[in-house]
Amino acid sequence: AGDPLPPGAIARLGTTRLRHGGGVTTLAFSPDGRLLASGGEDGAVRFWDPATGRPLGRPGDLLSGVLAIAFARDGKTMAAACSGKGSTGGLDGILLWDMTGNREGPALEPGPDDNVYALAFSPDDRLLAAGGAGGDVGLWEAATGKKIAGWKAHSDCVWYVAFSPDGMTILSVGPGGGVGLWSVATGKAIDVSHDPDASAVAAAFLPDGTLATADGDGTILFRELPAGRELRRQRLTTPATRIVVSPDGALLVCGVSTQLWAR
Repeated sequence: AGDPLPPGAIARLGTTRLRHGGGVTTLAFSPDGRLLASGGEDGAVRFWDPATGRPLGRPGDLLSGVLAIAFARDGKTMAAACSGKGSTGGLDGILLWDMTGNREGPALEPGPDDNVYALAFSPDDRLLAAGGAGGDVGLWEAATGKKIAGWKAHSDCVWYVAFSPDGMTILSVGPGGGVGLWSVATGKAIDVSHDPDASAVAAAFLPDGTLATADGDGTILFRELPAGRELRRQRLTTPATRIVVSPDGALLVCGVSTQLWAR
């Protein structure tokens, strides 16, 4: 694949591209799709060219495992969650990185108390939501790092968060099938027809605001918000473990065991 060989070697089985010093724990594409960011157990965030697999640099070691990565919609800011302090000691849990100046951004005040497993920027890039091991969802101003809200979302932990397309609602998913919908303005639970203690294991918003949830029995339900009215359902042969939607809404991709299912 064009990788340099060490002295004395005549061939390589495989390639050195897209490799960390430890297991890869999280991935995120930049909004324009030209950059792939990865985080790993080696405590590093690395940038790659997704078309060629060539490394494009790294913002620095976080000194501990990287648990989640998210990009702002304008591509100017990256957030990375780790289980320790940032490379300059300015953060505890989440590193904000200025992609335009290639430097560390503002510190979160105060930082999360627990490991953070989920990050999401609001559609206008003004807010950063984080969910972690304590079951809380927190909201920070992305530009200043100031915490503006936080609430208990799940009894155990939060492993997925997302903003609705209009930025008014936050979706959270926790272990045991818990799915929560929360008002960004108040932090209060939104009363919809779904059961927060149901068997959902993954969820995502479609661009039109429709909520898709994947239940543990292999059913994907599509609901209209805020009323919660069921629009349709799709049966899978194997339960989905994660749902992602393409930016244009044309594709719904589900992680099914070791495979991807797209519609």
